[in-house]
Amino acid sequence: MTMGLFLISFIPVNGLCSSISNVNVKQVVVQAANSVGVDRVCVYPDQMPEDKALCATFNRYCADVTTDIGKALLSTALTAYATQKPVSISGSGTCDLVTNSEDIAYMMVK
Repeated sequence: MTMGLFLISFIPVNGLCSSISNVNVKQVVVQAANSVGVDRVCVYPDQMPEDKALCATFNRYCADVTTDIGKALLSTALTAYATQKPVSISGSGTCDLVTNSEDIAYMMVK
């Protein structure tokens, strides 16, 4: 019997959001926005959906890693990058964390 890896992290959202499936994570960047320490992770998929949020002018999704959900998203992003497994990513439809990048609603390693 073959067992697969299945990880999912999500944030409940309201309204419209972008989503894309079967993409590879080409880069994961952890960024410190203040002197206290790391506060966000940005995930760069190898392609972006056509329906991304209007505020998302940069081809990446970002999440706050100071929360438990953000830490789970960081773990999921690093797992996808390290294993080169395809992912599904959905944005929240907002760019609250980084003004030019859509906030991550969920990410699933396939």
